[in-house]
Formats: sequence, structure tokens, C-alpha cells
Amino acid sequence: MSRWSRQATGTRTAHISALRRNGQEEATQDNEKRAQILTERFFPGDGLADLTDIENDQQPTSTIHISTTVTPDEIEEVIHKFLNGKAPGPDSIPNEILKIIALIIKEDLAQAVSELLRTGNIPNSYKESITAVI
Repeated sequence: MSRWSRQATGTRTAHISALRRNGQEEATQDNEKRAQILTERFFPGDGLADLTDIENDQQPTSTIHISTTVTPDEIEEVIHKFLNGKAPGPDSIPNEILKIIALIIKEDLAQAVSELLRTGNIPNSYKESITAVI
């Protein structure tokens, strides 16, 4: 890995070693089969949590109290902490653009976030992210 990372720009070639599920299986170079093996390893099962050991009447043992009021200054402070050069999320807005328009959007965004926290109705699209397995 170290030798690969020191190669000159433009000379890098991706290489994925032959993979197998277990010690008894023969290693494969087939891309489709390797992708399937990686998928099984990184995303086992159906992705749903096993909740069978939780009783229906079980109460949370601790609660975190979070203020439902978010100020425009807090929004601006958080936006300016975003790192530049990162891949944009599902909204496709780069962090550099958010930093530029922070002064314009901070009032409305603070109001929207406060309302989401107050009502607890967070849209599923806000819970999405893009994960790149390296």
C-alpha cells in the first residue's frame, strides 16, 4: 500500500487481490464474484438491527436533553467548520458553497433546524448519507 501511494500521479492502477469467502474456497479474480464477497463481508445480513432481546415495555435508562432552539450564529459556526474538498452529500452541495452562502441562509436554516428538533419530524432524506468503502 505504501509503495502504491508513492507512485507518480497518473501511474496508479487499481488492483484488488484475488478473494475467497473462507480457507476452503478457491480464490477468484472475477470482478463480479469479488464484488459479491466484499458486499457480503461489509454489509452482512439485511442491515436491520436485531431487536428481539428488547422488551416492549422497556424504558430508556438515560435521556439527553437537547435544546430545540438553534441560533443563526450556531449554524454559521458549524458551517464554517466544514472541511473543504470533501465529497458533497446527497444534496450535492459542496462545503465550499455552503461557506460562501452561510450569511444568506443562516437565519432560515436556524429556523428550519429548530422546527425539526421541536417537532421531532425529521424527513428520511435527512438521514441519508453516502459511504465509500475504500
